[in-house]
Amino acid sequence: MFLHLAIEGSSPTIRQAVLTAIKAAILQSPQTINRMVRETLMSFCLRDVSASKPGEEQETTWRNQGRLLAFLLHAVSFGENVDVSDKEDILIELIILAHHDLACKFPPLLD
Repeated sequence: MFLHLAIEGSSPTIRQAVLTAIKAAILQSPQTINRMVRETLMSFCLRDVSASKPGEEQETTWRNQGRLLAFLLHAVSFGENVDVSDKEDILIELIILAHHDLACKFPPLLD
């Protein structure tokens, strides 16, 4: 639900409120929230791949890429109380998802 609201929220106020809530929750329980974020992102990326038809070229750009990146950024906004090894473990688990085409594929340069 957080991911949906952060990306598809009808107003910037809603989207920003979700990001603020994620950031606040990370400070309280980083492992639990990041597990939730990771599972949500995996489901989201798999849903996107399964939505395309066989032989159909996937869209190279996605209009909400910036919103997805903002969600990822807020999901790794750790407090000072989080141990470095815990931060590393969480980031290692998210790094593969962060390289999915929805998050990092750039549109082709204009000629």
